Amino acid sequence: MHDPKWSLIELDVLVQRLEMIVVVGALRAGCVAAFVARPELDDPRDNHSFRQGVSQCALRGRQKDWTMSLAQGGPLMRMFDVQGIEITAPRRKVFEFLREPVNLPRWAHAFTSVGNRRARLETPAGAVDVGLEVTADADTGVVDWRLAFPDGSVGIAQSRVTETTRGTCIYSFVLHAPPVALEHVEGALDAQRALLQSELATLKSLIER
Repeated sequence: MHDPKWSLIELDVLVQRLEMIVVVGALRAGCVAAFVARPELDDPRDNHSFRQGVSQCALRGRQKDWTMSLAQGGPLMRMFDVQGIEITAPRRKVFEFLREPVNLPRWAHAFTSVGNRRARLETPAGAVDVGLEVTADADTGVVDWRLAFPDGSVGIAQSRVTETTRGTCIYSFVLHAPPVALEHVEGALDAQRALLQSELATLKSLIER
């Protein structure tokens, strides 16, 4: 008959191995500070304190970054997308078109109107008025936007126009995840990624006329 005491030993070994898996996952989530901030949890020889530290560390790791899957060890959820398009036009022409906020409704589908540092967006939840700031630099070709929503959240988009040796220019656009709950980020970013491809094609068509 199998010795019950040996079974308890085996069980304890299994628990310890599982705890180490949790520790590794928690450390990968960037929560080393949980032990540093709590000296009483530093000594793994104190089994109760160590297990308590592991639990708190894992919890803090999840609170810090819900985009990391501890069960799978990653990967990080994608929080941005970068796209670009080649436009047959002088760099200056493309830049001057982009720097004018009033041109946004002509190629960015969500914008229905722009004026006086304000913009109206058409979203799946309905129309929303936002504050709009544009930062443009002719020397670098940078054109960035900052959108301030009524609930206090902020959305940003960054772009740059660079010239080639072929008499064309490349317009690159950094699309950031929208200011929504993290559990909705992936779906929202996927939808915006597909929409951006269409918008860049519209922009190219407008400027190359």
